[in-house]
Amino acid sequence: MNEEELASIDVMQLDDAKRHLAGMPRVDQTLLRQERLERLQAELQKRDLGGMLLYDPVNVRYATDCRDMQIWTMHNSARYCLVPSEGKATIFDYVNCEHLSDGIETIEETRPATL
Repeated sequence: MNEEELASIDVMQLDDAKRHLAGMPRVDQTLLRQERLERLQAELQKRDLGGMLLYDPVNVRYATDCRDMQIWTMHNSARYCLVPSEGKATIFDYVNCEHLSDGIETIEETRPATL
C-alpha cells in the first residue's frame, strides 16, 4: 500500500477487520504439525524410502513447524532435520538454540548441527 491508501484506512475499518478475524476458527497447531508430518511420511513410504534430510529453512519449517532465524539461515546453512518414514523428526540445530524446538510434539530430539 502507498501512503495515500494507508492514510485512507480509518479506525472503524480496522475494528471491523478485527471483529471479522475474531469470529474465524482458530488453527489447531498440534493437528497441523501432525498432518504435515504424516503427509511427508506417507510419501516416503510410498517411495520405499527410510527418511529424508531437509536443509532448506522453508522445508524444515514445513516438516517440523519449528521456528528459525530466517535471516541467519540465509547466510549460514547450519540447520537441518531428518524426517524418518515412521516416528518423529530429529532436528540438528544451532548450538544453544535447542529452545527453538521445545514443546513441538513432532520433534523427537534436538542435536547440535555440524557442517
